Amino acid sequence: ELGDRQMRAITANDLQSLMNEKQGLGLSTMNGVKTIIVNVFAKAYAQGIIDRDPSAGLTRPAAKKKDSRRALTDAETKAVLKVADKHPNGLILKVLYYTGMRLGEACGLQWQDVDVGAGLLHIQRTVERIAQIGGGTCLTVQPPKTENSERWIPIPKEMLRMLKPETKQPDSYLLTGGEIVPDPRAMQYRYKALLERCGVRYRNFHCLRHSYATRCVERGVDVKSVSELLGHADVRTTLRLYVHSSMDYKRRAVEGIGFLKGIT
Repeated sequence: ELGDRQMRAITANDLQSLMNEKQGLGLSTMNGVKTIIVNVFAKAYAQGIIDRDPSAGLTRPAAKKKDSRRALTDAETKAVLKVADKHPNGLILKVLYYTGMRLGEACGLQWQDVDVGAGLLHIQRTVERIAQIGGGTCLTVQPPKTENSERWIPIPKEMLRMLKPETKQPDSYLLTGGEIVPDPRAMQYRYKALLERCGVRYRNFHCLRHSYATRCVERGVDVKSVSELLGHADVRTTLRLYVHSSMDYKRRAVEGIGFLKGIT
């Protein structure tokens, strides 16, 4: 974005303006941009290419808060689930919305992990793309990240009706129906396409996990139980990152307080 200008002609204001324009990017990306700028100009100054370092006082503006993880509204939920009911790729939406599991955990689900009689799902593996030496990535199936991540979670009745493991091979994957390991990246593409199909603004996959946590709390599930359902080691993580009360829930809570009771 600085074009083909000579380094000597670039001022501190030019660099700060460049950083300010990046405010809409993620925090890590903005930090990366700043690091590159500072390293390049500091090195040029040390080598005598420029007689001053315009990056010396460069600051990174605060990153704008993104709502890409915000829980789905009731209207958005109805629209998403309606499309998921009729679309061949809709199963991934339902699995994540009804269980709150991570995308990698959903990709790792096999039919042997489904206990229809008890109404439970066993989360005991996750699928991730791992960088390889020499470049590229490969799909890997491995145990969950932490001890708390391996867990049993109850299956809601709406989802239970969709699962018929008796017709499947135990070691076949839920999302592909066979031996092919589901690719989280492919699932992300399908998810984005499904949101576009039902007219819901894009938010990343984690919004379904947020939606699950928020709905559980709104319906009276204690936070400790929600934390265990999500596979968190610390309940504070659940409260800080995953619980977002809707305005309707706040309104019902306030109206239920009865501010004038006992006042004469």
